[in-house]
Amino acid sequence: MPVATRRAVRAMAERQAADIDRVTARAGVLSSRIWRIVIDAARANKVHHETVIRIRPFDEELIENAKDELLDIMAFAYLLRRRLAKRRRTQARGIFLASPVHTVAQDIADKFEIDLGNIKKKLEPLATTAIKDSVGRLREVMNDALEESTRSGLPTGEATEEVIEALRDYGVSPRSNYYVENLVRTHAAIAYGAAHRQSFAGDVDLWGWEYVTVGDDRVREAHERLDGIKRKVGDPFWEKFWPPNGWGCRCQAVAIYDEDERQDRVPDDVEPDEGFDFDPGDLI
Repeated sequence: MPVATRRAVRAMAERQAADIDRVTARAGVLSSRIWRIVIDAARANKVHHETVIRIRPFDEELIENAKDELLDIMAFAYLLRRRLAKRRRTQARGIFLASPVHTVAQDIADKFEIDLGNIKKKLEPLATTAIKDSVGRLREVMNDALEESTRSGLPTGEATEEVIEALRDYGVSPRSNYYVENLVRTHAAIAYGAAHRQSFAGDVDLWGWEYVTVGDDRVREAHERLDGIKRKVGDPFWEKFWPPNGWGCRCQAVAIYDEDERQDRVPDDVEPDEGFDFDPGDLI
């Protein structure tokens, strides 16, 4: 591929990844919700002989609060990709920076006459599963810290602070939210990928897609080996490798209209991360 054309493809992938970056900026809101709930649970613990013996249950409260926020973020990512014109894309960016994400999603859905309720209904099972899995991980982090504090004989106050510090280290606090950011980025990318796939449905001139990484030093080796692979529309490759292909994956599929393209061979020993071997377009 000529250098100029390759640069254009990479630039397109970077623009698509930048859309997801803007959505990921909402991770701070979700972090604050999660942090408030888990900290309240850690501090409302059950004590015996001045030692914490159990963290107050928080599962249902966290699922109810965090799931809706993640679902709104995913719906916004989906709708952002479904925008119909560059002018409206600019408007959506401005609204997003100034308004709650559910307001932005509804505004874009209204402009494009898309049934937001139906989109959220189809995305909800994935958002619910993601938050339930996260609740399980957070409870493990808290219980592990609690067990260590109990073995050390720490009094209630110190034990509680150890649990809170473990949560900070795990990346769920507003100031250090890399776990939540990864959760948001990945699920926003899934929703965005679904819309990207659907945006070309019925395009009879589309030859296929090129798998493109963002080309920086953060790209994982397996994904780098897929970079530049071109496969036709309908090829089984896309049922398995449509981005994202793992947690935090920033890879993109870029449309190809050149009928003279040839299909590239796929490395036999490359696989998506566990749980990511599916086509997001099948979700909606």
